[in-house]
Amino acid sequence: MMSHGKMSVFFGMTEKNGHTLLFDGDCPFCRLMVNRWRGTLDRRGFELVPLQTEWVRRR
Repeated sequence: MMSHGKMSVFFGMTEKNGHTLLFDGDCPFCRLMVNRWRGTLDRRGFELVPLQTEWVRRR
């Protein structure tokens, strides 16, 4: 986990493609960074998932 103040980014493994990046979907800065890096992260096999997603919240 990386953290800076109230912002956090979690990295995990999934069966689907191997990499999941969880981000705070309510955080404007987090959304900006995810949108900025989406192409690079997609090419490298990362699935981008907001922390507010139901399956994440259940874990």
